[in-house]
Amino acid sequence: MKTSFLIIAFLLPSASTLATEETSYTLLPTPWDFLAVKDQTIKTINAFIVNNIEYWDEPGFHTGIQQGRLTFFSIKDIPEEFEAPVAPNVYIKYTDAYGNLEASHKKDISQDFKTMEFVEGWNCSHSVGCTVNKGGQYTIEFGLAPDLYKDKQEIVIKDEACARVYRTIFKKGEPMTSILNITGGYPFDASLLTGEYTLDWTLAPVESPTSIIVEGNETFSLETDKPLIASTSTMNLEFGSLEPGKYVGIISSDFAPAARTFDVEVNDVLQTDISFDKEQYVIGKDKEANLKISMKYGYPYISLNSDTGKPTIIIKAELLGQDYNYEFSNEVWSNSNVDYTADISVPLNNVSFDIAKEYDWALPMNIQIVFNGRTQMEKSIVIPVVDTSGVELIDADFKSSPIYYNVYGQRVDSSYRGIVVISDGRKMLMKGY
Repeated sequence: MKTSFLIIAFLLPSASTLATEETSYTLLPTPWDFLAVKDQTIKTINAFIVNNIEYWDEPGFHTGIQQGRLTFFSIKDIPEEFEAPVAPNVYIKYTDAYGNLEASHKKDISQDFKTMEFVEGWNCSHSVGCTVNKGGQYTIEFGLAPDLYKDKQEIVIKDEACARVYRTIFKKGEPMTSILNITGGYPFDASLLTGEYTLDWTLAPVESPTSIIVEGNETFSLETDKPLIASTSTMNLEFGSLEPGKYVGIISSDFAPAARTFDVEVNDVLQTDISFDKEQYVIGKDKEANLKISMKYGYPYISLNSDTGKPTIIIKAELLGQDYNYEFSNEVWSNSNVDYTADISVPLNNVSFDIAKEYDWALPMNIQIVFNGRTQMEKSIVIPVVDTSGVELIDADFKSSPIYYNVYGQRVDSSYRGIVVISDGRKMLMKGY
């Protein structure tokens, strides 16, 4: 069903609304009257129906995601030289019946004014949206700033009495607190919004819903002195520290619309350890660096990769501008934890003396681990390199007491094996005792 509503257009004094057989449009004020706006709409596109987000194709407005949309176009030849407005943007904002700003958003369109003169018959459609969580009476303002075009509507945003739970997906180790918002709805039944209510909630693993691991009790009131806006009450549901997995929450209350269930998900955080097969690599001799990357990870399990058709972990390495990808698959990862060590080899053929010296004998390498459609870990490490043709091989048997530093700038003693920089500036390869 097509959404319909009355638009009250507030136009600037120099602007005008024109019409043709095909469409109507509004000219922008001078000196930008070679531009116009058409096909403007303001509507709810996704509604919050209790705790679900649903496509909205009904008359009027509902709590949820609101969107303004318009087409911005040239109505006649664009001047070769014109001054663009300062910080132009398309914007939308919702103000409640008591003058409080409920939600707003704006989108920069300065690039339009930089490119329009190069395009014949220039036009561009823009949409901008924001979220309104509370039902009631509102004024919507949608337009182009600064002072280019503006539409206003006085509307009613309806909503059902219910309880909504926000922020239900967490990472292991972070604070785990969901936000519970209870609304009396709009229009509301005033008889339901008197006195104090109680609320009990529990949380348990999905596979064992009777094994409650955390619970709470709250009191709240929905009494209000602002009848033109929905009455709400907000509280925190604190879960403490949960292990990775899926959980189910149950809410019961003597305010009947608040009774419901909700889902909570805790995602694991990938644990890694990276090690080299050598302490340092010799330029011209060592053709590759071999790394062991150990990985531990639990829920949610590794999803199927569209290319391999199997649960797949991708390791990406970048060294000196060269990219190297490695894939590892295992069928059991689709329903069990990962405890795996991957072996990768990174070529060193292109590492010259000058390159190594440029990076102070510590080549920077970036490692990414990707699965389940996103980067799970990104880390920068260094590959230590040496060039035996430019250093002196000596025994660690000195009569004096110099100070030694390894390639990382850490102080070491004479038992150290590898390249060192001595306090007097010399560089040497230590054999140790």
